[in-house]
Amino acid sequence: MRAGRIRAAVLLAGAGLGLAGAGLGPAAPVALAAPDPNITSFGFDISPKSVKPGGSVTLRVTECDRGATASSGVFDTVRLRPSGGGEHSGTARVDEDARPGAVYDVTFTCGKESGTTSLKILDRHGSGTGPTGPDRPGKGTRGGLGGSVTEADPAQIAGGATLLALAVSGVVISLRRRRAHDG
Repeated sequence: MRAGRIRAAVLLAGAGLGLAGAGLGPAAPVALAAPDPNITSFGFDISPKSVKPGGSVTLRVTECDRGATASSGVFDTVRLRPSGGGEHSGTARVDEDARPGAVYDVTFTCGKESGTTSLKILDRHGSGTGPTGPDRPGKGTRGGLGGSVTEADPAQIAGGATLLALAVSGVVISLRRRRAHDG
């Protein structure tokens, strides 16, 4: 009986060491997040971030030593004027026929580099939803996990790996006991 417990402990310890060595245990670094494609060497901002159709927005780029522009499907491309120290700014008037509740991408460029933010269109009363609710015009459905996974938690990964190792060890021990009784 005692030998069986020792074997079980050795199996569990070996499984834990094997998982840690394979990079599945808590000692392994977690690098599951994809890099953000919107990271740029320059800063950009739009103000306000929500506007009524026909309203104006202020566009600003910082840390840009080249020509800067801003463009969107809801206003014409704007060449931003340099204001010194790598800053550029300008204003744009949102189209009168912009759909209330819609969210449009605004793309800022500095030289050959670009970054994107969003602009929400309010209805005439200042609310953010139109008759069909918020949407992203011109974009298809964005598939994926639907926000059910926000980040990889090393403690949860280690816990899951430990449970898996325990389950496998339990099956091995059970099969060995059955063979010992049958033999």
